[in-house]
Amino acid sequence: MHLKGPQTLTLNLLWLIPLISILTTGSIIYYNLGFAVHTTEMAIIIVGMMFMLIGNYLPTVSYQFEKQTHPFYRGTELSWNRTKRVLGKSFFFGGLLMLLIVLFSSKVAFGIMLSTLVIVIINVLKNRLANCK
Repeated sequence: MHLKGPQTLTLNLLWLIPLISILTTGSIIYYNLGFAVHTTEMAIIIVGMMFMLIGNYLPTVSYQFEKQTHPFYRGTELSWNRTKRVLGKSFFFGGLLMLLIVLFSSKVAFGIMLSTLVIVIINVLKNRLANCK
């Protein structure tokens, strides 16, 4: 049986529930043994993994599914295909960047995220200006 649409995303996200439970239980036990627990790092890792999963899933969403779920979507199939590829890559590499940022201190991580945001904004503006011509 081959599932399509939101069913595959739901099944792919179901493995996160036991993972979050294991991480939470492990951190509680770790904390009660007297060790320092960094919950912000755990949250960043989980969100980064979710972004990577959504980034892998997003390019498989069909144009027809988008038209069914959002009936007022006025884009063409070509624009939807381009959009979902760009969004998929952005989500995946954003999640990967979040996983890599955990390795650095908070000041370095903030600098990396800020520089990435500036690069993305510059690229979006450059593409919009190129499409206006």
